[in-house]
Amino acid sequence: MGNEGDIIVIVSNSGRNAVPVEMAMLAKEKGIYVIALTSLKHSQSVESRHESGKRLFELADLVIDMVYLQKTIKATGILWRILYLNI
Repeated sequence: MGNEGDIIVIVSNSGRNAVPVEMAMLAKEKGIYVIALTSLKHSQSVESRHESGKRLFELADLVIDMVYLQKTIKATGILWRILYLNI
């Protein structure tokens, strides 16, 4: 996965599913800085599907709210999808 001091960016709209949460947990154990790209509004309104009960934003060192990001860059439609895939 990486080494201490590395950075990982994990993208999950809801941040509730087991795989992104598990990735964040493993990264944190290895001393990897975790950046989460997620929808905070959505994530805060749903329960985690991970056995720990944690959601991605609760584990990340830095959270970038995708809704805020989308509004800030005023991207919609296909442009937003392309930007989303490249972040």
